[in-house]
Amino acid sequence: MPAATPNGARSGSKPYALLDQPHSQRRKWKIIGVGAGASGLYLAHRVEQRMKDTELVIYEKNSDVGGTWADCVIDTYPGCACDVPAHIYTYSFRPNPKFTSYYAGNEEIEEYFRDFEEEFNLRRYIRFNSTVTRAEWKDNEGIYEVVIRNADGGTKIDWCNALVNCSGVLNNWKWPDIPGRTSFRGQMVHSASWDPNVDCSGKRVAVIGIGSSGIQILPQMQKIASSVEVFFRSPVWITPQLGGLAEGAESPAPEDKPIIKDILLRGQQPFKFTPEEVAMFKQDPELLLTLRRCMEIVICSSIDAFRVGSAKQLEVQEVVTKQMEEKLGDNEELKKHIIPKFAVGCRRPTPGAGFLESLVSPNVTPVYSGIECFNKAGIKTKDGEQHDFDVIICATGFQIGFVPFFELKGRGGVRMEDAWSEAANCYLGIAVPGYPNYFTPLRPRGPWGNGTVLVAVPIKLELNIDYFLSMMIKMQTQGITACEPGLKATEDFSRHADEWQNCKSWYKRNGANSKPYLWCGTTPSYLKTQSTIRFEDWDYEYMHGNRFAYIGNGLVGADYLPIKEKLEKPVPYLRLADTPWEIE
Repeated sequence: MPAATPNGARSGSKPYALLDQPHSQRRKWKIIGVGAGASGLYLAHRVEQRMKDTELVIYEKNSDVGGTWADCVIDTYPGCACDVPAHIYTYSFRPNPKFTSYYAGNEEIEEYFRDFEEEFNLRRYIRFNSTVTRAEWKDNEGIYEVVIRNADGGTKIDWCNALVNCSGVLNNWKWPDIPGRTSFRGQMVHSASWDPNVDCSGKRVAVIGIGSSGIQILPQMQKIASSVEVFFRSPVWITPQLGGLAEGAESPAPEDKPIIKDILLRGQQPFKFTPEEVAMFKQDPELLLTLRRCMEIVICSSIDAFRVGSAKQLEVQEVVTKQMEEKLGDNEELKKHIIPKFAVGCRRPTPGAGFLESLVSPNVTPVYSGIECFNKAGIKTKDGEQHDFDVIICATGFQIGFVPFFELKGRGGVRMEDAWSEAANCYLGIAVPGYPNYFTPLRPRGPWGNGTVLVAVPIKLELNIDYFLSMMIKMQTQGITACEPGLKATEDFSRHADEWQNCKSWYKRNGANSKPYLWCGTTPSYLKTQSTIRFEDWDYEYMHGNRFAYIGNGLVGADYLPIKEKLEKPVPYLRLADTPWEIE
């Protein structure tokens, strides 16, 4: 860890003097990344391309890359798959013609990210089996002190100028908060930490929860278990797959490429591509690009379904309600409990191929009463009934509290968990007032959870990471010790986002005055916002007490080159055509 030096002193702590250095001279810079999933890998890729005089270390708690998908490969629950069309669940610049399904399974997605890591040799930046447990901002030094726990239980301390939390929001799974869990004598498993030795064939099975995991698990259990009981507390909109083109909807596919429209229409349900289609994707990159763009347009076109009271929302709600009622048949009690009264889009619509059909199967029983406790034989519900099981599956999801899974302290030692106890105050979903040099993609009010962002997650991560690196280059070359979004700018953005979406949602914290934490528009709207950095929204602290100290002694780096090497470096503005130029 570096010791505090005069160069690290705060503004006004010493008389101002010109620096004997060329314009924008980079200082040594160190980045710590947390997590080697989609965003962590892209961080390593772009640091290598864009940064100079920079050290990068990425700490990854698992033994391989892939983030959530690495967890799924290790602990795969039956039916684990992405509910986003596979061909737009990629980096924008690196399609994957090898996908065999419209909605890829976890193994293919993990393979995609592993291939990316191997192609660019990114493993050298990653420290596996290393879990960040704490990060604390040291104001006097302008760094984060980071504590890491190794696989053997030992700890080490590292430091960085900038901390990038790439751990995502689905990394901290939780057991249900129900007493008696350890007393159950059968097998209990969590969907996010699946035990492959659990065999549900011919068994009495409980499934707790009907979020994305529970909805994917039930159809698999219904096929093999002797009986299944499904416990749920809240209704949920069960929709067709979000990435498919609805019958009768206007298609963005070109008329001369009818195969694209056919694929989009089939995308209303999960399906496998034919070998001929996979070969076509490999042989015709332009066709695959057109398909990917059409997939994106199809989902972005549904944005009005997420605005309360819009004609599109009312239309979608009517259609989905009718579809759910048809699949549930004459089971009026089940309809009453599972079909929501709240508007479509106020909570995450969940694609559920085969779920409703399984729910009304003879060997499946919905349980509406709340769970009082686990016991030796199974579950006791609040109506006094005892339910006996051989296997209990807790599909109770993740702890989505937005705060990092590690302890993070900002200015004054304030923990983010405390700072966000009432509201998550986050600038554009990427940075937080009071936590200098801390960057994190797709956080509160970012595009991570509504219908506009269940698509092309990597492209949003790409733009976030490039934004972070642009901020770091500014800091590295302009003598900036610390930067953070201004409180007024953050509050202004939050006010706008809250006004856009004004309904209850599982994406928000508990409390009567809590707000949704989603992006306020389409994916292109978010990308356009992020593509231009509003530097004026940020607060800066300068190493040398003057924001223009980086101009230095009046020379640029190229002025120090031998005369024969100066033809292009210091005078690139003299050229043959109106082409871009830059003085290094």
